[in-house]
Amino acid sequence: MEYPDKFNIVLNPGDMLVDDVNNEVGILIEKYKVLPENTYDNGFVTQPIWGWKITWAGADMHATNRFGAITESGLKHQIVEGRVKLIKNANT
Repeated sequence: MEYPDKFNIVLNPGDMLVDDVNNEVGILIEKYKVLPENTYDNGFVTQPIWGWKITWAGADMHATNRFGAITESGLKHQIVEGRVKLIKNANT
């Protein structure tokens, strides 16, 4: 799957991630707001920062490190750079 930039990537719960570097597979579980949007006195508005809860499976996965979280922007960068492959859930 080709992504010219991270803004074309749409992530949904149930999408699968394949991390070829660490030989792990993850499932996107839930999107959540890490930091809310903010409006300053001068009218400048920041965008919220979103994160994803991920359940990972792999040879080195144990109960303590099986669940992870990453910002949506960071995850999209990893997909664009080819570090992580995104496999879309057929139901989304």
